[in-house]
Amino acid sequence: EESVMPQLLGSTQMETEKFTWETLQDSERKKIWSGFAEASKIRFLDTDQMVLIAEPEHWIHVGHRFLTRTGLGGVTSVEGIDDQGGVKLHLSKLFHPAIAAGILSAAWERSEARPCKLQWSCSHNGHIIQISSLYDLA
Repeated sequence: EESVMPQLLGSTQMETEKFTWETLQDSERKKIWSGFAEASKIRFLDTDQMVLIAEPEHWIHVGHRFLTRTGLGGVTSVEGIDDQGGVKLHLSKLFHPAIAAGILSAAWERSEARPCKLQWSCSHNGHIIQISSLYDLA
């Protein structure tokens, strides 16, 4: 992160409203993490990966398929937070939160066919990623 921060902050416009890094205090690092997440998301969406979610519990399999198999972490538990596909994912360990956030947000968008917003936080219990629709549905 430290080696790329000066180049990225000076040369690109990071889209930060789709990703919220609640327990990260450094505003420049938040922009970098948003850039990492967006790049990870774009990379995933450029593939033909299918993601089918019928129940919130299916996110545990999504975490295994797209995170655990590649050494990026894994979803340990999940709960639905709304009736529009919103979920709260609990992850005990992550290689890098921004990379996992990008992959999980892309998987959500692929399964729901609409844009999302993502909130990340971390505590002594692990990581929490909350994903929901970017726009309220009528």
